[in-house]
Amino acid sequence: MKGTNKYLAYIQADPIPSVEIIDLVGINPYSHHSAEFIIIQSQENHQQVLNLKVESESSPVFKQTEVKGTDVLIGYGNRAILFNLLNKKTKFVIKFQGYFSEFTLYEQAIYITTDSEIICINWQGKQKWLSADLGIDGVRIQSIEDGKIKGIGEWDPPGGWQTFELDQNTGKPINNTCER
Repeated sequence: MKGTNKYLAYIQADPIPSVEIIDLVGINPYSHHSAEFIIIQSQENHQQVLNLKVESESSPVFKQTEVKGTDVLIGYGNRAILFNLLNKKTKFVIKFQGYFSEFTLYEQAIYITTDSEIICINWQGKQKWLSADLGIDGVRIQSIEDGKIKGIGEWDPPGGWQTFELDQNTGKPINNTCER
């Protein structure tokens, strides 16, 4: 078809596709941007059904994808992206001051960790809360239970990890566990 974007193909909602990030071959080594393809495959026959090219101003230290229904959540470089597979549109993009670390999906919330904080958003991209600094070179969530988020933040790299505990609904420290 003339004028068709070569990175898009028809996709059906069922079955839920699998997602993987593949390094983009031939990227300009002198560019300040990083780029990779997100390859989305059918679980039934492992046919490739969609390629998304993602770029970031910073090199991705960590990258992650997760499919929920017909949405694919992508953490890459200095941003998080939610892309709808049915209408092939970006629902939201959130840019961070630092780098993306990981996201944790729990109930109806997305908890995104960066190099220094946790951002809690809903599936429409609306921010519910932003934590205080929990580290300077990485934040990890270890568990979410009983209304608490427990995790670690790296304050003195390498290896200077300290524990924290936050209120799941507000992102506020519990018992001053985050103070330095």
